[in-house]
Amino acid sequence: MFTGSPMLSLPSKETEKLDLVKPLKTFLSSKFSPDVVFQHEDALEQLQRLREEIRNIKDKNEYNLDSLLKYYAILNSLDKRFPISEDSEIKIKFTWSEAQNKKKKHSSNSLQFEKANVIWQIASLYSSLGEQQPRSTEDGQKRSSHFFQHAAGALSQLKSFLSSNPLPSTSLDFHPTVLESYVNMFLGQAQEVFYEKAQKSQMSPGVLLLLSNQCGEYYLSSFNLITNNTVNSYNNGSSSSNNTNHKEIIKYFTGGVKEMVHCKGYLYKALTHKLDGTVQSSKKLYGIEVSRLLLSTSILSEIHPSISRLSPHPDLFPFLSSHSSSLSSLLSSSELNNDRLYNEPVPKPEDLPKLPFKSMVKLLDIEAQKSKLPSMGQTTLWPHFLSATILPSESG
Repeated sequence: MFTGSPMLSLPSKETEKLDLVKPLKTFLSSKFSPDVVFQHEDALEQLQRLREEIRNIKDKNEYNLDSLLKYYAILNSLDKRFPISEDSEIKIKFTWSEAQNKKKKHSSNSLQFEKANVIWQIASLYSSLGEQQPRSTEDGQKRSSHFFQHAAGALSQLKSFLSSNPLPSTSLDFHPTVLESYVNMFLGQAQEVFYEKAQKSQMSPGVLLLLSNQCGEYYLSSFNLITNNTVNSYNNGSSSSNNTNHKEIIKYFTGGVKEMVHCKGYLYKALTHKLDGTVQSSKKLYGIEVSRLLLSTSILSEIHPSISRLSPHPDLFPFLSSHSSSLSSLLSSSELNNDRLYNEPVPKPEDLPKLPFKSMVKLLDIEAQKSKLPSMGQTTLWPHFLSATILPSESG
């Protein structure tokens, strides 16, 4: 019986408290009449409270996701109305920790820096929600895959954002190779949930192998990005992309992430060949069946070096053992039957054709999710920031 496996989430960052009201109010006072400033005082206070709310997020729930999405949308509106950058009139020092090392912090007066870190936080919360869902139910499976697709989409959006808005930050969190590897990992997890649902629905081996093969593709893409010696070719224009030693990328992925995507990638590739063995057996192509099972066994042996380093994820052991045990039994039975009954020639594994794959997931971005949150339009903060033009065309 093929059982579900543990999932991973994106570590969150921490940020320091700051005063948004004073610098923004000072700017408004220099450009507008006291009446205009007064009209925006409540909005500025609400902005400050919302920033504090997202700074102090402890629980991974949809209410806090809603708060993060609201704050991100407001940052986009602020960007159009207030000059907040390293070289502009308004100076606000934004400070954020690294995700993997909370003691290491980076600061900038750029609103783009704040937005980049908030996008990371959104991706982190999406992934945590995906990890939390009970995948034993159909609704839990649907929600889990949905959240993982949003996590992947948010990180892909962050990568594009950083390409257009290079930051001076040297944090590896924002390295394009790191972001792309996480994108593939979360797409892999979303696809894996689809595989679990299809298996539970007792879909045919021919359908299951399409889904399984795509799982392997996503996970191995993540693994290859982490371990590929050409990581420096992934350059989004930010200073953190340059002169990054490949060993730093590998070291960055702590907590068994590299080993997890390695094991899952090879396991789902092995499973794909095992499933095709079942398909070939139904066609009475017993020699090809044996060859597929031999290839599956060979692939599975590739992950043995990583298994000993999976201590942060002990729940993966029964997942691996279950597949390995059933594969060994099936191979022995198939070889015996072919030798005694069918005498079909067994092709070399390298001569077998490549198997097809089918993706059931895609990148779901932040804007698509934002439009589905009706509560966002009901806060009094929005009419001020989204309807009013705060930056004047002329002083008044």
